Amino acid sequence: MEEFRLRKVNNSNQEAFIENWINGENDFYTKREDFSLKMEEYTHVLDSVFKTNTVPKVPLYINIVLQALVNNQAYDFKSKGSAYFYEVLIKQTLLNIQTNQSSIATLDTYLSELSFKMFTIGKGISYSEWAEFHDIHLEKYDMRKQDFKFEIIKNELMKHEIFSLTDGLHHFNHDYLYYYFIAQHFVDNIDDSEEIKKEFSSIIRNIDNDENTDILWFVTHFRRNNYIIDELKATAQSLLKETVGLTLDSDITVFNNLWDKVPTLIYEEAHFKQNRRKRNEIRDKAEENYDDIDKLSKKDEEYIDYRQSSEVIEYIKARKLSEALGNILKNYSGSLTKDVKEELTHITLDLSLKSHSELLNRFSENTEHLVNLFSEMLLQSGKRTKEDSIKKSKEFIYSFVIALCFSMIKTSIDEISTKNLSKVFERIMKNDESTTALSLISFGVFLNNYNVDDDLIRDMKMKYDELADNRFSQATLRILINQQLLYC
Repeated sequence: MEEFRLRKVNNSNQEAFIENWINGENDFYTKREDFSLKMEEYTHVLDSVFKTNTVPKVPLYINIVLQALVNNQAYDFKSKGSAYFYEVLIKQTLLNIQTNQSSIATLDTYLSELSFKMFTIGKGISYSEWAEFHDIHLEKYDMRKQDFKFEIIKNELMKHEIFSLTDGLHHFNHDYLYYYFIAQHFVDNIDDSEEIKKEFSSIIRNIDNDENTDILWFVTHFRRNNYIIDELKATAQSLLKETVGLTLDSDITVFNNLWDKVPTLIYEEAHFKQNRRKRNEIRDKAEENYDDIDKLSKKDEEYIDYRQSSEVIEYIKARKLSEALGNILKNYSGSLTKDVKEELTHITLDLSLKSHSELLNRFSENTEHLVNLFSEMLLQSGKRTKEDSIKKSKEFIYSFVIALCFSMIKTSIDEISTKNLSKVFERIMKNDESTTALSLISFGVFLNNYNVDDDLIRDMKMKYDELADNRFSQATLRILINQQLLYC
């Protein structure tokens, strides 16, 4: 069993798991477009579950997610987000705990309060601290000791690997358990406790801290809370106040001037499975390289100093907060009124595009330097003239920044993509004052959630023609469309 758990699954193998589960369903997905869209949908869910690294990407957990998706629980994944996966794991474990008169709700509350106790002391909990907490908890909830015995509860939680003991301190055995129950405590108690409100405000202010990010990720997947939403909105509007959001209009003039034509994009007719296989191979290789670089960078003092600079910290906060706001919109947009939904969508997009603008500005400010740097490198090879070296250098930077912009637009799409925001994005597309970046995000949301129809094709074609003088954005839109053709 241990050997099975340790076998980490790469993207190529994950694809095989998904295909096997879909093939096990009925004949509904026999059409190519239905099957491919379902493949992409399941891939997106699995990616969102495992991107936080709070549980290993192994067959056991992949199969739990896929089983829920192909059964009636699919709605819960779509409406509650990937946090539902952790909820399934936790509830299944709690069901196995044998204590007198201890329902899941009782254990839920107990672990929620205990996690917050551990959060406030900032470390694991000793035996005596836990015993003291237990007595206070029983008094608070008017429970008899013989019905909820400390030793039995502690031993059961250790037996089922919810808790572990290290150096005399008890800890949650998995990070996701700790974050899940702390988040639950915040959401359940924030309206009635000034202490909880103060702690939550501190988490948002310090969202660049990875632990705070993970707690907030779970908070935004629990039930909707107006105080939490208001705090997130206020913090979002305080970040990058002097930055203008990415528009993909006048802000990319410097890149449009690098090349006088849209790069050729060759679309080879191939089965979508073949294209997906190539994409997974590229992703697997990239993730292997990223793991190696990440290990080195964590030991690099210059990297640590750079990450701690005020500009980088504010950028990280903006990125993480826009994702948190996106979680709320994806999970609860169906329960938000039109005005609230509209406002929250624009705040999220504004922050997301500001963070992208911060990154792109670093390139635009140094474009000339980069062109000279790369052209000198080509000249030193002795195979090109100076004129040709400059030309090739400009083409390389142009293509690189297009790929970067597509990645940024795709990130904004994924943060906020849900059918329940379709009417908001319809209004954005019809608004003559909408920037090119907003239009591209709107197209991406529709491509993510609907089959491509004649109306959407017409609108994208019109936008592409409008961008005749904006080759850079034309190329970005074309990549966005091409991604849909390749993998769905």
